[in-house]
Amino acid sequence: IKDAVIIIPSADPEDREQTTNDTRNSQFWVSWEQQWTDALSSQTVVSASDFISGRHALIDNPEEIRGQLSDERTIAILRLNQDWNFAWNDRHHLSWGGELQEIEADYSYRSAADYYGMYSDLPGHATSRSRELTPNVDGDAIAFYVSDRWTAHRRLIADPGLRGDKQNYTDPDDHGQLRPH
Repeated sequence: IKDAVIIIPSADPEDREQTTNDTRNSQFWVSWEQQWTDALSSQTVVSASDFISGRHALIDNPEEIRGQLSDERTIAILRLNQDWNFAWNDRHHLSWGGELQEIEADYSYRSAADYYGMYSDLPGHATSRSRELTPNVDGDAIAFYVSDRWTAHRRLIADPGLRGDKQNYTDPDDHGQLRPH
């Protein structure tokens, strides 16, 4: 996706609004399914994703307003999933698996604003602004789960399970999360 908009609201080419948007979204995956026995099967998925964005803006009228904005994003994820299923019989199935992820995320934001003329007299509007933000998130995530499905009756099924997650890109001292699956 690539967008571009240019607006020149008056006869003066110096008075302009301009914006662009560049986006790229890529995904790749490979899946391998294996039937080990009549009761045991597995699926392994290796995947890679990335999302890159742009975003540029410009409002330029030297007599009244001046503005700029830039917004950059990059997200890349490498992932390995593996799921196992064991069918004890028609009424009892056991499932377990895990996931590994490597995540890189960059975000850069810049902004500038100058107000002139009548805009400088408006309450709450400063005559100059500038902002900059550059967070960076890199890290890994790991997860596991187990689920035990019992069919007690055709209308009564029990499916207890447990899932554990741990990420080191948010809080390195976090011991992870454990919850029902």
